[in-house]
Amino acid sequence: MTSLVMMIMPLVGGYWFLSNCNRTRYMAYGYTGYRLFLGSAFFGIVFLFLAKSILSAISLINSINYIISCISEWLIPTGFNLEATLAMIIGIASPYALNRLLDKHKWANRAAIDRGDILHTRIYNAISNRQTIEIMMQNGDVYIGFISKLEGLDIDFVDLIPLASGYRDEKTKDLVIKRDYSNIMIGIGEKTIFSEIGINHSNLSITLKVSDISAAQYFYPEVYAEFERLRRRSNAQS
Repeated sequence: MTSLVMMIMPLVGGYWFLSNCNRTRYMAYGYTGYRLFLGSAFFGIVFLFLAKSILSAISLINSINYIISCISEWLIPTGFNLEATLAMIIGIASPYALNRLLDKHKWANRAAIDRGDILHTRIYNAISNRQTIEIMMQNGDVYIGFISKLEGLDIDFVDLIPLASGYRDEKTKDLVIKRDYSNIMIGIGEKTIFSEIGINHSNLSITLKVSDISAAQYFYPEVYAEFERLRRRSNAQS
């Protein structure tokens, strides 16, 4: 029983850390079974070594060592190993402390780059740089705005604060804007009827499923306006 616990408990701590720490969780999404097991085992061994070091240091102080022994006898069931238990606790608790220092968008972006996931990389960069982005869905709908947050275990959804929406023409692939929300969004930031009834930008965000996105690119209003000017001039000449 003790040998099995010595293996399983640090492994659980290693898996929890690998799956929840912002530094590792996005890389772990692409791991196969064996790679996930080896990654969990690696961190489990690290936490077990750390636990042994902590307990060895504590054992040098007799009074603290006595308190630890009493607590372990009271809290830890018979057959469970103190070092393995502490290793699991470290593995479970450490992501909550480290995630305060690790920006999830930064590490998610790095993991997406490593996987060659251009779509997610574009989305992460748009968030980091507060860049306007144009997202085209598989059904041809187009949304333009700012991504406010990512949702889901594997970033399955994005919340977009829309500035405009429309579609791509099936033949010419030109962007056709049907609705412009920019003036409304600007008005929300001012003292208007929106502020009186408690509506803010997040209330008007659109949740999009990443798997339904066919393309994404940065959107520059000046570039779009110039393309539109050239297109209208070309149509007038023809």
